[in-house]
Amino acid sequence: MAAGVRRWFPITLLAVVTYGTQFARALPASAEDRPTSELKTRTVVARVNGQAIYQDELSLQVQKELRKFRKFETQEPPADLVKRLSEKALERLIAVELLYQASRTFEIPDIDQRIDKKAEAMRKGHASGQKETSDPAFRESVRRQIYVHEYLQVKGLADPEIPEQEIRDYYEENKQAFASRGYVHARHILRTVAADAKPEEREEARHQIEEARRLVLEGRPFAEVAKKYSQCNSAQTGGDLGPREKGYMPPEFDAVAFSIEKGKLSDVVETKFGYHILEVLERTPEGTVSPYEQVRDLIARFLKKQAAPKKTSEHVRHLREKAKIEVFLP
Repeated sequence: MAAGVRRWFPITLLAVVTYGTQFARALPASAEDRPTSELKTRTVVARVNGQAIYQDELSLQVQKELRKFRKFETQEPPADLVKRLSEKALERLIAVELLYQASRTFEIPDIDQRIDKKAEAMRKGHASGQKETSDPAFRESVRRQIYVHEYLQVKGLADPEIPEQEIRDYYEENKQAFASRGYVHARHILRTVAADAKPEEREEARHQIEEARRLVLEGRPFAEVAKKYSQCNSAQTGGDLGPREKGYMPPEFDAVAFSIEKGKLSDVVETKFGYHILEVLERTPEGTVSPYEQVRDLIARFLKKQAAPKKTSEHVRHLREKAKIEVFLP
């Protein structure tokens, strides 16, 4: 068991992956690359299989966490809060070190080219903390990020496979979560009216929409009339709005769209946008459950997001069991 560790803080996949930019960048070059004078002046807070983690690295992460508490920008944070944040940050640093050490069994032939590419992208993005890092240390942190990312990918931790049956079981157990509020596929013609429009402007808009309605009723193709009369962006597609969930359009529009007969032209409808006429092409009643095939990928992504941190946490636990970890926090 690791000496000096009071408790285990669960490691989320998101935290581990983002260490590449939050924690890995803060890690200095390996011990053999550091000047002897530097090694003597730095305080060790933990060792992972002999590899030191230093107080300045830990302090940097604690300061980042404290920035989330705005009230501590002008006052000293409580000692117990700093202690908790330090313990959690150290556990994350230990987890990254364990993953990095495990990843070194992999061969990444193009590692230098990948470091160059990622480092350049980070420079262009003006990544936080980058200017305070010397070039060798910066490249080493990028190397760590790449190795950890590759390790998580190869081990199936970053994007775990979810059995098909598990996806289907989730769908069957949570069907009501996929029940719609109702959808309507409609097309419309709109004559816009500004909120501060003058009476004569409103009258003109009303005249134009009634003229458009008359033409459609006389047999003119709806799409043709929409292209000529509609002031909505949908005019170029013949007024087609596509499927819209109930509540997406103004309530006056929805009230008509979810009540009139399909294929029947509506009366003039006034909304905050102006005057509409509409025609319903298809309608899905409220409470209709989406078929499995339609939501299968959505469920899979959700279950992967849930499984990834659990699998990563469990994997880190296994690495800890085999590792020699010494913690020197007070």
